[in-house]
Amino acid sequence: MHNHQRIFIISLIITLISVFLGLTLDLWISRSAIIDTEHEVRVLYHTLLMQIPIICLCVGLIFRFFLPSKTLNILGIFSLNATLAAIHTVILTEALTFSPISVIAITLMAKIFILKTISLIFLFGSYVLFGFLTIVEFHDIEALGIPFYFFLMMLFLWLLYLGLDHYKKEQNQFVHERRQARQLSKITLQSMLIRSHNMVLERRSNVDELTTLYNRRFFEKSYNDELNGMNRSCRSLAVLLIDIDHFKAVNDSFGHERGDQCICQIATALNQCVTRKDDVVARYGGEEFIVLLPNTDIAGALSLANYINQYIRRLNLQHPFMDRVTVSIGGAVASNKITDKKAFIKKADENLYRVKHNGRDGACILRYS
Repeated sequence: MHNHQRIFIISLIITLISVFLGLTLDLWISRSAIIDTEHEVRVLYHTLLMQIPIICLCVGLIFRFFLPSKTLNILGIFSLNATLAAIHTVILTEALTFSPISVIAITLMAKIFILKTISLIFLFGSYVLFGFLTIVEFHDIEALGIPFYFFLMMLFLWLLYLGLDHYKKEQNQFVHERRQARQLSKITLQSMLIRSHNMVLERRSNVDELTTLYNRRFFEKSYNDELNGMNRSCRSLAVLLIDIDHFKAVNDSFGHERGDQCICQIATALNQCVTRKDDVVARYGGEEFIVLLPNTDIAGALSLANYINQYIRRLNLQHPFMDRVTVSIGGAVASNKITDKKAFIKKADENLYRVKHNGRDGACILRYS
């Protein structure tokens, strides 16, 4: 889009230059090394005032009101470049050299269009070609002197320099981009490692090392989130406190290693009993566990508690003075907004002690109000 606008502007500038040269033809024609006869003067006059302006205006209008393809874009640059070469050639002095001003002008055009190496070769080559054809058209080719061929060589060297300069810049840009890509890849890898490490740390901070259940910290967070959700949606919430009966006797009789095995087996049993996605099973204390049951009423909580009691009995875990290891379960269920979160847990704890007072290995689930 930008090149289209530039071609339009340059075509207007060349048109103005051509008309100006045509109108002032008498002032400079005597200095031209190309134009010798009256016929050549008339042809040049007609070319400057008619042909070149028409060509440039057509090119400019096409690129002003349409969006030509890349091929037309190249042809537009080619046409303007050929016109510049023809204009410059006819105003050459008798030295028959392409002046440094011409090189500067064509280099500026190359920079304006941000051309690559192959485009620079095309631009300079077409410029030299059309300048040479203009000289052949108006002048005897045998009259061209050494300065003209010398300057053609200088122009070729300048073109070679521009090409090498562009290649060097492209190479430096490539190296810079590769270096940036490596640095970005390294940073991305480090970021992924840090994120992975943080996830591991976060998981470790939320998981009990012995049982691999969630720890009390994670339960507190989940509990607070559930309270907020419950208070907004007015759904019921249940919590179960589970304590291993006479666990101190297991430690004292069989040792702490056996006691830890017992805790792990109870934790595995709870994980197998509580299967809903939103439920949370956590280790709450030494031999105490807690289960958070969103959207659960008294009947559902009591049914789960009885199932846990039966499941653990079937494990037949050895106990020093009882038939097997059992658990006591106390729970509370709320169906209204909970204003005191500690009181809700305390209600479940009170029900747990009711079970222990009544002989253990049972469950007591009451409504919290």
